[in-house]
Amino acid sequence: MTRIFIPGAGKSATSLIDYLLQHAEQYDWQVCVGDLDLALAQRKTKQHPRAEAVHFNVKDEALCDQYVSQCDIVASVLPADLHYILASNACNTANIS
Repeated sequence: MTRIFIPGAGKSATSLIDYLLQHAEQYDWQVCVGDLDLALAQRKTKQHPRAEAVHFNVKDEALCDQYVSQCDIVASVLPADLHYILASNACNTANIS
């Protein structure tokens, strides 16, 4: 099973989340959606059996490391100015300089 982590559940994430969940069974994906607003992440995952909604704050390094280390793919839909924080944490988790 491929674990896909989507940090950010805002408006721009809706189509991506819907697409991934629509094909999750076919491609053996588990989709984790994280957002500061847990209720929003829960609404976006729609209680799908291959989805998990979690509270996520990209500025919380330990939390970021936790979710990045548990996934195979990170598909960020965070605002552009937050991508560098997520990328930095992902590199640290993977021991990439």
